[in-house]
Amino acid sequence: MENLENIPWIKDLIRTRPGIADELSTDKRELLGRESLQDELNNILQKPEVDSIEKQVKIVDEFRSRYLLRIVIAEIMDDLPLMRISDHLTFLAEAIIRVVTERVWAEMVSRYGTPTCAIGNNLCDMGFIVIGYGKFGGLELGYASDLDLVFLHAGNLEDTQGAEITIDSAQFYIKLGQQVIKILGGQTITGELYETDMRLRPDGMKGLLVQNINSYRNYLIERAQTWEHQALIRARAIFGDPTVLEKFNEIRQEVLAINRDEEKLKDEVINMRESMLKELDKSGKDGFDLKQGKGGIIDIEFIVQYLTLLYAGKNSSFKLWTDVVRLLGSMVECKILDENTAHILRSTYLMYRSYIHKLSLQGMPKILEDNQFLAQRQKIITIYEGLLQ
Repeated sequence: MENLENIPWIKDLIRTRPGIADELSTDKRELLGRESLQDELNNILQKPEVDSIEKQVKIVDEFRSRYLLRIVIAEIMDDLPLMRISDHLTFLAEAIIRVVTERVWAEMVSRYGTPTCAIGNNLCDMGFIVIGYGKFGGLELGYASDLDLVFLHAGNLEDTQGAEITIDSAQFYIKLGQQVIKILGGQTITGELYETDMRLRPDGMKGLLVQNINSYRNYLIERAQTWEHQALIRARAIFGDPTVLEKFNEIRQEVLAINRDEEKLKDEVINMRESMLKELDKSGKDGFDLKQGKGGIIDIEFIVQYLTLLYAGKNSSFKLWTDVVRLLGSMVECKILDENTAHILRSTYLMYRSYIHKLSLQGMPKILEDNQFLAQRQKIITIYEGLLQ
């Protein structure tokens, strides 16, 4: 018990939320599946006394803190493997995004009415979806992960309907997105609910916060760079209108299936990786950057992304998965990689991620002593250079 309390991450959390310290002394720390977790959070928020968004955010923050502590304890006690831990971190983020979006939507509709939206001839309900990119989309969240998000809508140029004050539908969705980000990033007792990053939307920070889904498709087909297609591999529909979600999945599969010139693709992936090494790699005299350094996490991800873009048009299973481990499995099944190479990539990737989890809980940076993981790093460099040089 004392050991748990002395872990820096846990100590900081309990300092801000002393009311959750009882989680350390109970044997009933159940981790729920995706739907059960969503139901539990919804039930808490339906209590009559939770009658404003401000009160709801306070309840959500306390729920998040308590549940995070359960997940941390499960990892420390070796109750669950790494991928299951990331699943639970992902389920928690999904549940919170859903309740925040639903409540902002209800408030917006009461104020401005309902936007008009459609996909082709099919009318939509909400007409809005949240897409997770990066670690969130790839089901690989850690304790220090931010949420890479993209918002899409299917609104048309008509005004909202059903309220005294109406606005055009596109403006409605932009206001909706702004409010969702404001709540997720608003200050609570423990800090933000989640730090969000919206830079992966079309045209980055210069682009509209909430993009029309048809414009999104046109951008990906006509103007997106290769690195944006790499990012799309890990994009996953999180929550929203089913009709728009289905359209997003169609667009993602269409873009990933584009026939690509192998040498051009290789050059573009290599150039992006070299640019990242120059700008982001903190390796040096002080040690090795486990995420950005040569032979680190990003090299493994780039290997998988390169092979996915090269072969997704011929292998439908490549378009199904968003995470590195399952994609590596598909590559073995399709004989793109041999089992030994895939095993090295998979086991090293999980080893690196597990170590980053430990560093996060100890409040330590992701810069290691230069002699750590030397054998693993060299194997990854060899595989990378064999495929991409």
